[in-house]
Amino acid sequence: MAHRVRLPPWARERGALLNDFPVLEPGRTALNIDMQTAFLGEGEVFGNVHARDIVGAVNALGRAMRAAGGPVIWTRQTYTDEPPLAPPDWQYDPGRPGVAAAMAR
Repeated sequence: MAHRVRLPPWARERGALLNDFPVLEPGRTALNIDMQTAFLGEGEVFGNVHARDIVGAVNALGRAMRAAGGPVIWTRQTYTDEPPLAPPDWQYDPGRPGVAAAMAR
């Protein structure tokens, strides 16, 4: 399923300027994939019905990067209340809908 993206012209122009990489250098380029279960998993707290639509494209990007000799890095988010790894107070407010449930997972 294709998703329609509506960006104003100024945003497309700014993005083109900031993300113009005519050549990717394998020794200096990596693909970082950040696909969290909280958004992708069925019934998850922040789940989105369209989130899994991009999984095939993300896997294709990973295969292409590996074929080009670049590393593919998958991030994994964890949560803890213990310093120094605890998030700042402003980031996770358990009083907001859904946040307490997400923190408990």
